[in-house]
Amino acid sequence: MFENLINEGLGTFFEENPDVIKIILSKVVEAARAREAARKARDLARRKGVLADFSLPGKLADCQERNADLSELFIVEGDSAGGSAKQARDRKFQAVLPLRGKILNVEKARFDKMLSSEEIRTMIAALGTGIGDKDYDINSLRYHKVIIMTDADVDGSHIRTLLLTFFFRQMTNLIDKGYLFVAQPPLYRVWDGKSEMFVKDQEKFNQFIVGRVSQRERILLGDRGEIAGKKLVTIFSDLMRFYDNLNKLSKRGYPQRFIEFVAASGPKDRNFYKDRQWMESFFERLKENGFELSDVVYNEEEACYEFVVKEMRNGGQMFSVSWESSFRLRN
Repeated sequence: MFENLINEGLGTFFEENPDVIKIILSKVVEAARAREAARKARDLARRKGVLADFSLPGKLADCQERNADLSELFIVEGDSAGGSAKQARDRKFQAVLPLRGKILNVEKARFDKMLSSEEIRTMIAALGTGIGDKDYDINSLRYHKVIIMTDADVDGSHIRTLLLTFFFRQMTNLIDKGYLFVAQPPLYRVWDGKSEMFVKDQEKFNQFIVGRVSQRERILLGDRGEIAGKKLVTIFSDLMRFYDNLNKLSKRGYPQRFIEFVAASGPKDRNFYKDRQWMESFFERLKENGFELSDVVYNEEEACYEFVVKEMRNGGQMFSVSWESSFRLRN
């Protein structure tokens, strides 16, 4: 009798409040997903039978060592890198796990969706720790050196970030205990005569080139002497930095002519935007060079000028110059 009254009352309440039943059903579905995810997590925690499913070409190439303190796992980008890493590794204590493409971004993904990713399941199985609040066990980690080794390019950086996000969100104490490492592969291999060296990134490559040129070359200034050595290195470095910044800003859609104008005007930092006399002169030169100026305001909080510029020679593009964003496009 009591149960019938409750059932009848709840039925009436849900009919009059459909939003409430939607929330309850949503919670039921989420709980079902959580149970399924937990089941998958328990399955992944069992090494036997699981690793066998993933011991296919291009997947985990395990090491012979069974002592976790002496074992290393290299997580590499793609089958090609995996093949190279397998050839270079020491089979006794170094394992290699190639991942195909970019893994799921777990920052915004549901737990069950994360476990539906084949690459993530493979990685969890290889590590041997399981996953989830109840099934994760850091003491079952099969490698006490887990090394992320991706290419030294934009895609490689993205994949490395996705992997770090996964470990930070799902296996935090693997980081806390010092088990996670990031390899830094070189971007260039440089030959100089018979010698060769590896260069980490574009900045180091530029420094190498500038250094080699400055050792062998000089700039003659006629009767005023020459520029060589450290002074030449400084000039070349400044030029390369300028054109690198110019290229970055141009790719973001800002008119190259305006960037070159600002650079030629001589402001070394944002403090110049605080100088009223300098800014008034700067505004006059802007107009003389074919730019239209509007919305000039003085930001009292930051003690600097902010303004809007219209490029008159290239379709009338407008953009603002502010303290927070430097350059900002406007429609």
